[in-house]
Formats: sequence, C-alpha cells, structure tokens
Amino acid sequence: TYMIMIQEIKIGEVFEYNGIKLKVRKMSPWGECRKCFFFKEGNVTCGGPKCAAYERKDKNYVYFEKVEEGK
Repeated sequence: TYMIMIQEIKIGEVFEYNGIKLKVRKMSPWGECRKCFFFKEGNVTCGGPKCAAYERKDKNYVYFEKVEEGK
C-alpha cells in the first residue's frame, strides 16, 4: 500500500508507516537514497514522502531508516 505523507516529519522523529517504525535521518544534498526504507522496498519513487530540501520547510534532505526493535 502507498500512503501520501501530508505533514512534514522532523529530523530524528520516529513514526509508524503500515506498522513499521521509521526514523527521519538527515542526508547530504547529493543523496543517500539507497539507505532509505522507501527506496530499498520499492514502495515509492523518489519524491514520494517529503524528502527533498525544496519540499521541506526545514530545507534539509532526509531519508527514512527502519527502526530495528532492540537496537
């Protein structure tokens, strides 16, 4: 399933997406998209969740990291 994220989630914040905990991480402008949960899972194409600096109020590039329980 695909969920459009309307609200911007702050860097460092943990949220739940379809029962999976994800953490918002800051990334460099040249991209670390391969680290992103959405890129790895093929859930969305680039630009799905608000991850590009021009889409975000904080003007940072971010990626979404799966939070492993017990880590």
